Amino acid sequence: MSKKPPKAKKQARTAELIEARVLREREWCWAAYVAGYPYPVIRTMTILPPSEGGLGYPLDVTAIKALVAEHRAEQGEIIGTREERIERRQMRLDQIALDAQAAMRTARELETIDVHAAKVLLDVMAAEGKMHGDDAALRIEAEVTTRDGVLDELNASLAVLGMDPVEKVE
Repeated sequence: MSKKPPKAKKQARTAELIEARVLREREWCWAAYVAGYPYPVIRTMTILPPSEGGLGYPLDVTAIKALVAEHRAEQGEIIGTREERIERRQMRLDQIALDAQAAMRTARELETIDVHAAKVLLDVMAAEGKMHGDDAALRIEAEVTTRDGVLDELNASLAVLGMDPVEKVE
C-alpha cells in the first residue's frame, strides 16, 4: 500500500515548482528584453516551443513587463558601467547594420536599390559616431575679437598721464 505524502509536503513541492517556473520565465523575459526585443514581440516569442527558443505558452505583456522589472529590482543597478552600456548599444547597432547590409545585397542582386536600408545604415553610422564621439566638427573657423586686459590697463594708465594709448600689434 503506497502512502501519499502529507499535504504540507505536497504544497511545499508545488510552491517550489511554481517558484522555479517564475524564475525561468523571469530570466527568459530578461534575456529577450536585453536582446532588444520590444514587449509585443517578446509576447509573441513566448508562444514558441522551447525547442525554438520560446516558453511554450503565452504570457501577457503586463506579465512580461512585471517579470523584467522584478529581475531589474532583484539585480539592483543592472545597467552596468558606461562601457557595458556602450557595448550593448554597439551590439544592437551592429545587428541593425548587418540586417540593412543584407537587405542592400538582396536589392543589388535584384538590380534594385533599397533606399530604406541605405537610410538605416546611414542612421546607424551617425548613431555610432555620436556614441563614440567621432561626430565632432573636423574644421572650426573662429574670429577672435578679444582684447588683452594688460593692454587695457596700460592704456588706462597712459590716459591718466595724458599720453597716447598703445595699439595692439598684430
